[in-house]
Amino acid sequence: MRFPAFSGADAAQALFGGRSTLVLGLALFATLTLLRAVVVTGVGDHLSADQPQSSLALGDSSPEVLASAALDSWQAKNYARASKLSMAALDRSPLNVHALRTRGLALDSEGQAARAEQVMQFAATRSWRDDGVQGWLLRDEIVKHQFDQAFLHADALARRRQELWPALFLLFEVGAGDDRSARAIMPRLAAQPLWRETFLEALSLSRQKDPAIEKMFELVDRGPTPLEGPELSDYPKRLVREGRFHDALVALQSYRGGRALTGSPFDGGFTDKTGAPPFAWQKLDKPGASLDMDSAPGRPGASALRVEYDAYSADDLMRQALAPSPGDYLLSGEVFPEEGDARLIGWQVRCAGDRRILATGGADASAAPNIWRRFAARFSVPAQGCDGVWLVLTETRQDHGSSNTVWFTNLAIQPAAPAAAAK
Repeated sequence: MRFPAFSGADAAQALFGGRSTLVLGLALFATLTLLRAVVVTGVGDHLSADQPQSSLALGDSSPEVLASAALDSWQAKNYARASKLSMAALDRSPLNVHALRTRGLALDSEGQAARAEQVMQFAATRSWRDDGVQGWLLRDEIVKHQFDQAFLHADALARRRQELWPALFLLFEVGAGDDRSARAIMPRLAAQPLWRETFLEALSLSRQKDPAIEKMFELVDRGPTPLEGPELSDYPKRLVREGRFHDALVALQSYRGGRALTGSPFDGGFTDKTGAPPFAWQKLDKPGASLDMDSAPGRPGASALRVEYDAYSADDLMRQALAPSPGDYLLSGEVFPEEGDARLIGWQVRCAGDRRILATGGADASAAPNIWRRFAARFSVPAQGCDGVWLVLTETRQDHGSSNTVWFTNLAIQPAAPAAAAK
């Protein structure tokens, strides 16, 4: 096939019809333009001369020089000479992939698309490592809607050429918006190539519409190699950044590997379990504080959070996203003051949108050192303006730095019965 002069809108239309947006169409156009450069130059071409025409004049007619001269002729739009030189190279070396690629390009440019495809397909059987052949076949099969084969070639390019990932990922992102192509992409992701994790993160941040993103993640998760590790967090983190905490929690709980990673909060006993951000503990690495999950003092086999802090920075130290439905709740936990003033640090439940503080909990004036003491605070999540909340460990500023150590464990947020009406 000839390389068509696609506009962005034409590229979108050629791939998926009217269902693609102009922005995604422009992304596809950029991808196909880059792939054309891959087709022309290839990778792994080790030519015997930088100036093949001069080498020919001096009598060097090796297959490599002939193939390079053929490519120069094709770029100069002298397609007849490109065909002649590529055939001369193939006479000397019938399996020379560089010459086969240039022969295919010449046939394509002369309007012999079917013969060009045959030559390129044969070249692909000789070497899957020729990126120019892979790029040509990818373009050809995308336009023909032969998605299964197209994304095989895209996978081959992505495995070899990390610098092509941004362009290829745009192509995959556009493909995620079409059911047929999405199902063709899924087996490539199921094989767990090196590029899978990076692509899924890119997809979650793309301009693609939510249903397309959700469908792609769902297809992968239902396949033989479900989502795991950071992949579980990609789409939920995007939704939380958009203030859609409930949607993010639903997405995480829909994944096979995510169903056991949510709680209220997750790992409230501080056993250092690995969860899925943002519905897991996030240490904020602030100066003047050190946080560690360790054995709880005086409680063999139990775990707790040990916090050392200077009470000078007045910063948030740790947090976790939660998505409670509107209603009444009880924040509870246990605190163990070890050194200094335990009242300078505590927990806050904040509305994610306006940072409104709904509840605070921690040590009070009656908390004795080196003794575990329970704390609790009631709060209500309003029906409007508080789609999600952050549970935050924060410290209070004082006039001077000091050495303070406190432990927390058994942190929980549970539904509470409505408070009795005043008489």
